[in-house]
Amino acid sequence: MAKYTAALLDIDDTILDFQATEHESLKAVLHHYHIPFSEENIQRYQAINRQLWQQYEEGKISRQQIFTERYCRFFAELGVEYDGIEADDLYREQLNEGHQVIQNSHWLLQTLRDHGYFIYAATNGIKDTQYRRLRDAGYLDYFNGLYISEEVGFQKPDERFFDFIFQTNHQLEVAKTVMIGDSLTADIRGGNRYGIDTVWFNPRHLPNDTAIHPTYEIHDLTELADCLELKS
Repeated sequence: MAKYTAALLDIDDTILDFQATEHESLKAVLHHYHIPFSEENIQRYQAINRQLWQQYEEGKISRQQIFTERYCRFFAELGVEYDGIEADDLYREQLNEGHQVIQNSHWLLQTLRDHGYFIYAATNGIKDTQYRRLRDAGYLDYFNGLYISEEVGFQKPDERFFDFIFQTNHQLEVAKTVMIGDSLTADIRGGNRYGIDTVWFNPRHLPNDTAIHPTYEIHDLTELADCLELKS
């Protein structure tokens, strides 16, 4: 009997290469405002963005506050007077265009489909952005459904995010479902809280210095063949 029958897949940096898309989008914004696209400026923006997203995951701020504040804070740190909200609009327009994929993500989706899995996206992303990027990548049809925090009303790791998934899919069983994602604080913590087995996708071999423990850790998506007992 199959170990699992359903997979909840994070999208950004698990299926689609968000880091590559983010890099090109930030480059376009900085070029527009004649700001150097330097490593220092990249790291400065990413630190601000990461902090805001973490606060969102913890329920401390709204999703909209991320968009209204990140470039305002970034420009303030740089000491320049530009419209941060306008910059964020430009940035998200660029994000909508990006659909680079993670290596072996197509293999993963096809293999899960071949083994009869229910495949659902479980992401804290933005509805229009995620649908468009998955469609442009040719991946949208692999999913039985998409659960996006903007539509659900809650975000990972909030248990209510997962409540919504299981309450609207009575064929899913917690014991037969696995959460796969790259974020310890959102994907793995969320799965742990709900009692779902988890797979931490860690391609950069980052150390885990947290109290969050995944059921499995992989560094390449093809390693899921062993974790999920996907027989060829």
